[in-house]
Amino acid sequence: PVRIMSVAVQRMPIHDLRKSVGEQLRLSGDWLGLNPNEFIALSIVCGLLSIIPALALASLAPQYGVHTVVGLFALAVVLPYSKLTEESDMRVKHVHRTLPAAVELMSLCMGAGMDFPGSIRQIIDTAPDRSAPLYDEFARILQELDLGRTRKQALLSFQDRVPTAHVQDFVSAVVQAEEKGNPLARVLRIQANLQRARRSSEIEENAGKAAVKLMFPSGLLLVCCLILILGPVGLDKGFSGRF
Repeated sequence: PVRIMSVAVQRMPIHDLRKSVGEQLRLSGDWLGLNPNEFIALSIVCGLLSIIPALALASLAPQYGVHTVVGLFALAVVLPYSKLTEESDMRVKHVHRTLPAAVELMSLCMGAGMDFPGSIRQIIDTAPDRSAPLYDEFARILQELDLGRTRKQALLSFQDRVPTAHVQDFVSAVVQAEEKGNPLARVLRIQANLQRARRSSEIEENAGKAAVKLMFPSGLLLVCCLILILGPVGLDKGFSGRF
């Protein structure tokens, strides 16, 4: 049904939506192997499939029938996009969090005599979970290099798929080192130190934000405790004053 519906979606004048979905699919690492038209078709199919249970629920409460059908249909249509956004956010965050350690390991491998593709392959081989987003991206870099693309092209594609600060710095450093002829192992060692420092500052910044966010719940909890402690005392004095 999705493939058939995608043919109809392809003819729809929804260029902005198609572009937005394509961007999210790229960030998610081509989630489920779908293209933008197929993903939009998937959302429509989910909405259509929700009509049957929606009508069944509407029959139990006829006064809310229209609201039930419309609500479940809208929820079913939005659900795939919500899952796609969650997948892309998780993928980008994982790469951003784990890249500094990978760059440091890459610099050690190259310092031991490996070349750039060999160091990436070594990281993938020793990874605890090869299906993790970062190692999947590294595998795609190697695949593009095997297909004849230049190192610069493969890295720029990686940057387009995961546009985070750590990835941009890493790609920029490797590309500039290649263009200027600088020792890549030394450049990666410097880059690893910079990314480690940035990661530490991000952790400290997030810790500071967490403390600020906890102020309101803590204050609310304090007020509740005061009410629980002083409330019975006030009620007791009020009743004793009457009698």
